[in-house]
Amino acid sequence: MRSRRSTPTCSRWSRARSADVERKKTLLSAKKKKPERRAYHSTLRQKQASFTRQSIVEALAEQVCESGRADFSVAEVAARAEVSERTVYRHFPTRDDLIEGLDEYLEGLEGADLPRDGETLRAHMRRVVRFFEDNAALIEAGHLTQIGREVRQRGRERRRAAIRETMDAWLAPLPARERRRAYAAFATMFGSATWRAMRRELGLGRAETAETMQWVVDLVVDDLSRRVRDAEDS
Repeated sequence: MRSRRSTPTCSRWSRARSADVERKKTLLSAKKKKPERRAYHSTLRQKQASFTRQSIVEALAEQVCESGRADFSVAEVAARAEVSERTVYRHFPTRDDLIEGLDEYLEGLEGADLPRDGETLRAHMRRVVRFFEDNAALIEAGHLTQIGREVRQRGRERRRAAIRETMDAWLAPLPARERRRAYAAFATMFGSATWRAMRRELGLGRAETAETMQWVVDLVVDDLSRRVRDAEDS
């Protein structure tokens, strides 16, 4: 496989590659040993399959991050993951399966804890902004490439569903009209498009962007919390 120079924005995938190779060697060595029990053999196979699947998805993320192409190449994904194209198709039979795998991978990076009320919503937004910063190249690709937009759409739908569930429970004392307005604010104002506009178009730095987005979140959460208290006291 040809050597390549990793871009700084994708360095975390490149740094992990050597560690992935060592883990793969360990798993392959273990595979050659005759298992004493079927349960152990089954567990090892599951670990190998999980590792291979993870390597493929990370290779796709790396390719999207570095290349900026409109779509991805299965051949290049296989080369980066150091597996055959047949292996890629065995784990991800269709293009949609591979996109779903990348979406699940990004969800894991972002963190699965969902907000339940105003206070956890504040913490959730801090985590989301950190995720945007730590994965800036992938966020950029999510806006500029076809596969990125498809993955971003899935993630957006998942996050909006979580926000709506939070709003319906937390803001139950408020009229439906106010709940809709609150949902619309959080669903549109605190996503990657807002973060990208502040960073790319308005020239805000990393810390200033995070502080600005959190400031607006705090304003909205404080106002909604006050409205909920007033509704419960009335």
